[in-house]
Amino acid sequence: MTPVRTLHKARLRVARRESLSFPEPFFWTTNDIERLGRLDSNYRSHLHARALDALNALPTKIRIAAEGDSWFDHPCIPDVMDWFDKFGYAPYRSDTPGRKLATMLREKVYLGFLDDPTVKAVLLSGGGNDLISWKRTSQKQPSPIFKAGGGSANPADYLNDSELSEALAALEGLLTEFARDVQKKRPGLRIITHCYDRFKPRTSGPFGAWIGPQMDLIGVPKSGPLRNKIAALLIDRAHDAYRHACAA
Repeated sequence: MTPVRTLHKARLRVARRESLSFPEPFFWTTNDIERLGRLDSNYRSHLHARALDALNALPTKIRIAAEGDSWFDHPCIPDVMDWFDKFGYAPYRSDTPGRKLATMLREKVYLGFLDDPTVKAVLLSGGGNDLISWKRTSQKQPSPIFKAGGGSANPADYLNDSELSEALAALEGLLTEFARDVQKKRPGLRIITHCYDRFKPRTSGPFGAWIGPQMDLIGVPKSGPLRNKIAALLIDRAHDAYRHACAA
């Protein structure tokens, strides 16, 4: 049975248990909506905040809270949350592709999830989108963390070190704020995050573009290994910021 059909049947069981008479797919009772509203006051705009699935999961399942980007919710490939579902966890989720860590910190949906005292940990996937879009004001202009390298074969020549350092400092600050928020509300609660794998820049394809258009704008050749080397250097610098924030 596919995950979509399984989820559909689970929600239908909830609707029947609550004697709900609305037609599909409106499976949520007034009480359910009220409970969701207490967890996430802006739930109507968070189409990927699947708190109801955790609220109605079996009590034997371990509750976790998850804030994230495409690593938690990718439309084309099995993602982290798919594996957590497979292993029997019940995650309160606020995740969507392209979601920025700055947005998560501004909305603070995760704090509402922590009202459930049975939540055992917080999962975070964020920061990559903030980094590659740092101070980017237009699709016609690259982020200032990138710069034209004048045909150089050295990947470092295509990164603006001062802007990149500023962007990474901001990223580290967001990670630190997230940790402080969680620890203030639930002292000692574990926070689990991850670094990003070295990725291959893309300009198109079924998974969408990923910094490829920005590399076009700064004149990086499309053929050869240079684009991959620039991306690897960028991710390695980001890993340093994650390590520093996690060690604090």
